Amino acid sequence: MAKEPGVIIEAGCARGGSAILLAATKSRHRPLLVYDVFGALPPPGEQDGEDLRSRYKIIASGLATEKGGSRHYSYEPDLYRKVKDAFAEFGHPIEERTVSLIQGPVQETLAVSESVCLAHIDVDWFEPVMACLERIVPNLSPHGALVVHAYLDWSGSRKAVDTYFERVGRDGFSFDASAGHLVVRRC
Repeated sequence: MAKEPGVIIEAGCARGGSAILLAATKSRHRPLLVYDVFGALPPPGEQDGEDLRSRYKIIASGLATEKGGSRHYSYEPDLYRKVKDAFAEFGHPIEERTVSLIQGPVQETLAVSESVCLAHIDVDWFEPVMACLERIVPNLSPHGALVVHAYLDWSGSRKAVDTYFERVGRDGFSFDASAGHLVVRRC
């Protein structure tokens, strides 16, 4: 990644853990653009399966928990501030690490006008995953990588990825889901 041109994108950051790791390992001057609603999750759309509808019902009820039993991150008041503070707590203040936190649904906020060397997509629902693919993949740098978190876990994510690459083709890309997440690399 150090030699590949481009920005790093995180779409869906929850409490910021993976974004903080990306900030810690990247060059201080390489931009990291973090997109999230930073609050209550929107409902799944028509293209999402029953697995996501069932999960959303639990989240919307206020009873969802994370692994380990803590309350779901989307219930946090002022999640934006908590994520920003978490970057600082781990020694990577966003102002010093060229990190931008962009609030809102990725379908409305994600705009890519430069090369992308690495993207981590963790938004799970069909529509936001598709928006990420449509805007990021055409800008993926040579040998750049796109990680689709939980590709094997959620129907919306999987359907968006499969639909997108059926439409644009798989030539020029490699695909690896051996770790449970899908890594797409431009060849």
